[in-house]
Amino acid sequence: MDRHHWDERYAEHGLVWRAGPNEFVAAELGDLQAGRAVDLGAGEGRNALWLAERGWRVTAVDFSLVALEKGRQLAGDLPVSWVCADATTWVSSVPVDLVVLAYLQLPAEDLPADLDGFDLEVLRADRVARRVAAPEGDEPHRGQHDRTAWDALLRVTRR
Repeated sequence: MDRHHWDERYAEHGLVWRAGPNEFVAAELGDLQAGRAVDLGAGEGRNALWLAERGWRVTAVDFSLVALEKGRQLAGDLPVSWVCADATTWVSSVPVDLVVLAYLQLPAEDLPADLDGFDLEVLRADRVARRVAAPEGDEPHRGQHDRTAWDALLRVTRR
């Protein structure tokens, strides 16, 4: 999917994703000490906002201007910088303590290999199940019912 598709998708809904953070982001990162974070593929910024509420200084990166504008409006005075860029090629100009990628579909087994050469220790590399609820209402949305989505979860730390 390209930038234009995502701009259209974000423009046609109030919020495309629910307002709270990704369940795995909250579970894996809730106990970390705040620092500087980057949320790659941030969309409307739900993970970035959640981190900022916990004291993190966050840069939210996404290629959809529509999504970033929604996030900016939701953020108010929270310390979030909004950057329109491709999450697969953007590079931070300052060191960061945390990088979050949620819903950016990448094979879990490829991720640790992509980090070869960096001074990092892989703490967790899994495929994790996430329940996806069908839209509310009497009639299933386009024949969809509750289903399971599989996400890649990678947690690393500096050595």
